[in-house]
Amino acid sequence: MDTPKRPHHAASLLSNRRNPSFRLAVEARTEGEVWPSSVCLRADSPPHTCFQKMVRRLARDFLTDEGDRRFYADRYTCCPPPIFVPIITLLEVGCFVYYCMESRMITLNGPVPAHSIFIYRPDRRVELWRFVLYILLHAGYVHLLFNVIVQVVVGIPLEMVHGSFRVFIIYMAGVLAGSLGTSVFDMNAFLVGASGGVYALLAAHLANILLNYSQMELGILKLAAVLIIGM
Repeated sequence: MDTPKRPHHAASLLSNRRNPSFRLAVEARTEGEVWPSSVCLRADSPPHTCFQKMVRRLARDFLTDEGDRRFYADRYTCCPPPIFVPIITLLEVGCFVYYCMESRMITLNGPVPAHSIFIYRPDRRVELWRFVLYILLHAGYVHLLFNVIVQVVVGIPLEMVHGSFRVFIIYMAGVLAGSLGTSVFDMNAFLVGASGGVYALLAAHLANILLNYSQMELGILKLAAVLIIGM
């Protein structure tokens, strides 16, 4: 007869990969050594709130074991909550509103604050903060809207599962890749927008889809959606 998988083994597997809230959910199974029948009874009931529905969908998309999916959907508390993506999104929106008020205009492609201390400029490369802080500026509300929607829809679920620090590293790696690449291959270009970070999040989400493709619902549609957005 097969030996059932023990809770502490599952916790160790997730210790370096998951948000603390998910990890605590796994470790909570050791309380009373209840595994898995009586603990998972509540998770079999249909979700009643929007938060429960969202967490259940996240569990289906990011976890491969059906027992883990039911358990996490029941016990996940979103503590600590995702903080990086909401903060960077608010900063981007706030900067856009500020420069719109300063210029007293808003268009599809503007305003572009060419004299801002945040914009990446090839003649100001020695000001190293520009290699990162250009993400706070956007060329028009369409540019801003696209980046905000993608980073919220993709970034927050990734942050809920993998934690704020890992998402921060991925996002900033994309931001630096964008500015450093531009400084090398298009030396006369100005640079604004969070597209570098957004595409890094899309790449991380694409990797998650490929890793969990066989267990993921509507995997082919999600894969196609990421590829279309990334074009």
